Amino acid sequence: PQSSRTLATFPTRANVLASMSNRRRLLLLFPLSAGLLLVAGLLAFAPFVRFKARQAASRYGLDLDIQSVRPSLAGATLREVRISCAAIPALKARFDRVQVSLSGRVEASGGQLDLEGPHTALMDQIRAWRSSRTPGSGAGEGSSRRVLALRETSLSWKGFHGAASELKADALTMEDVTSGERVAAGAIEARTDAFEVKSKDVRVGWVKGDSPAIRSLEASSVAALVRLPAPPTADPAEAPDASKEPPAVEEVRDSKKATKAKVRGGAAATSASAAAPPAPVAESAAQPSLRDRLASMALATSTRTTPDAKVDVAAFEVRVERGKDKATLGPGRLAVEWKDRSLVVDLSPGSKGASAGGITFKATVPVGAGAAHVDVHGGPIQLSALGIREGDLGVRHPERASLRVDLEVELREDGRWVGFDGNVKANDVSVYHAKLAESAVEGLAVAARVKGAARLDGKELQLEDSEFDVGSLRFMVSGQLARDERNRYRVDARFGVPLVPCQDAIDSLPATLVPLVHGMRAAGTLSLTGRLRFDPEKPSDYQFDYRGAADCRFTSVPAEVDVARLRGTFKRTAYGPDGKKVELETGPGSAGWVPFGGISQYMEAAVMTTEDGRFRIHHGFDHEAIRNSMKENLLRGAFVRGASTISMQLAKNLYLDRNKTVSRKLQELVLTMYLEQALTKEQILELYLNVVELGPMVYGIGQASWHYFKCSPTELTPGQAMVLSSMLPNPKISRFGAGGRVHDGWMKYVWKLVQIAGKRGWITEEDVERAMGEWVVMGAPPVKVEREGVGIEPGGEQDRAN
Repeated sequence: PQSSRTLATFPTRANVLASMSNRRRLLLLFPLSAGLLLVAGLLAFAPFVRFKARQAASRYGLDLDIQSVRPSLAGATLREVRISCAAIPALKARFDRVQVSLSGRVEASGGQLDLEGPHTALMDQIRAWRSSRTPGSGAGEGSSRRVLALRETSLSWKGFHGAASELKADALTMEDVTSGERVAAGAIEARTDAFEVKSKDVRVGWVKGDSPAIRSLEASSVAALVRLPAPPTADPAEAPDASKEPPAVEEVRDSKKATKAKVRGGAAATSASAAAPPAPVAESAAQPSLRDRLASMALATSTRTTPDAKVDVAAFEVRVERGKDKATLGPGRLAVEWKDRSLVVDLSPGSKGASAGGITFKATVPVGAGAAHVDVHGGPIQLSALGIREGDLGVRHPERASLRVDLEVELREDGRWVGFDGNVKANDVSVYHAKLAESAVEGLAVAARVKGAARLDGKELQLEDSEFDVGSLRFMVSGQLARDERNRYRVDARFGVPLVPCQDAIDSLPATLVPLVHGMRAAGTLSLTGRLRFDPEKPSDYQFDYRGAADCRFTSVPAEVDVARLRGTFKRTAYGPDGKKVELETGPGSAGWVPFGGISQYMEAAVMTTEDGRFRIHHGFDHEAIRNSMKENLLRGAFVRGASTISMQLAKNLYLDRNKTVSRKLQELVLTMYLEQALTKEQILELYLNVVELGPMVYGIGQASWHYFKCSPTELTPGQAMVLSSMLPNPKISRFGAGGRVHDGWMKYVWKLVQIAGKRGWITEEDVERAMGEWVVMGAPPVKVEREGVGIEPGGEQDRAN
């Protein structure tokens, strides 16, 4: 029985098999159920995340579009997320990837932030959006703090400062957009019509508060391009019809107080119109001064920065363009900080500081009252190390030139004046400018010691005991120069050149500036002292006095300058009707050459009347004409009258071209001194009358006499000689009309010249009487005319017009 009970309680085989089958079914059912739950969860995950994301975004007035959602170990990953805000239409955002963690951190990476429109409009939109997100609106209520981070995001902002402006940033990174204190960018670029800025590795730090303030700004490099308005270009004046109207006859006095005429090209004008200054230019609306703009900038900076804020740029470079002129400064370390309520900007281009041979620029701009200061010290340093490039401001080979500067500049509190005091010295400078010379001038050694002040609008300059040196040649000046609204100048200045050996003065000028003069050897010394005073409101008080002590004697000259080559045939450069250079053979023995004795005496009287009334008594320079031309140019506010003598014109015709450059003028002065020493007055006149231009491809008195009057130079009448000399200012224009007769107005002008020559005693009364009864005709002898009705006595309508 016992064994029977035991056997009865032991499971049967069938029971065991049934139990095992149930367990298997349960084991199979669990993973299936879990899988079904997981699939259901996955299917619901993306819609749930989208719903929660849009719900959160709606609390901030944002519209969200998510392309795809994927779960991650710590939350969810959103792909291709686009964000917009109806309250901020200027902002659009797209992120490649947004990682959302269970802890509430949201990290957006890649993608693009797009802004559009003026920064003021964007700020207004943001302020309006913030005011709509007031407490109680549901934004963030009942939730833990969210953290939004940006990683490697790009930014594009079009029109932030004008229609053509644009701001770009790459690799923007920020740990906390809403509460963070630092942002970094791999590169930032800004562009407007007036400037461009490119920077790399930018890091900005700030402090939080009601008005966040920047505490630091760092960058590995910043390159700025500033475009200044190009200088105004005056409209070219209409060319006068000199073929029908004579030039004005300007009466001046010589050393004997007698009158003479200086003929200048251009249309005739009444005395009233000739003296009338240009019409005043309307004043522009008042603009804040430069000092006020700098102070406003400093004040604005102070409100957006902390008192201990600092800017540190490892390599800062600024390039300025104004028309065709360009200049670059840097790269160098830039540091900006606050000291005693002043913004201090320190730039050291080319080196770590002046102690290492570099130059430092230090600017101090006060927030409130007070002057702004700029101190520039250091050197010598190569111009290339400062950032000056080939071609900047006409500079050539900047790597050769060195510069040393010790200069203090003060932008005065009134904002109208800038004061300066210091020294500048440059060696081995090469520069090109069309007004300086035809080619680059190399090897300049220049220095300046300047002290004074200037108005920022360019209307006044004051100098106090300033010096300008070119090699051993020193020019000293002190005084003031001012310009009024009608472009007239007021000047009161003293000037001088201290005693210097003539040879040192010549050697101070680079050979590339004065190639013909550089090989000349001279003994003696020269010096100059003088004063110039002129007020357009008081022209009668004009004073231009100078004393020159120049006893330079030329002991040897280069072969191409030596007058010995002029004793036989020689070649010289002339100009054809198209302005192109042509080479002519001239000189004694050449075709068309006329010796001095074969030229009518009336020709000398004529050129002295129209060109150089003191030719026989000066030594190459007409000081009275120089004084008068200076007065006229100052009165008109432009260069309208020169003071070239026959000797100076001969120097130009024999040796120099027509380009109006400093090089030509300097060589002209030296060569004129040489010609006056090496030749007699008769020899100078003979050369002058044989090489001067008297019409298109008509050179010399021999060719001109036959071309115009079919006669030899010795047969010229007083009237014919005066007609030829009246052509000298503008020989390209014909003075002859129908039938070959000289134009009426021009003939009356010629008669006026004849009378002046008679008053000066250069021709006899009989010659005057004869010329007044003749009308000059091309290709034939003069025609006899009655004086009545054709004279130049005042009163006639035509005479008043002339």
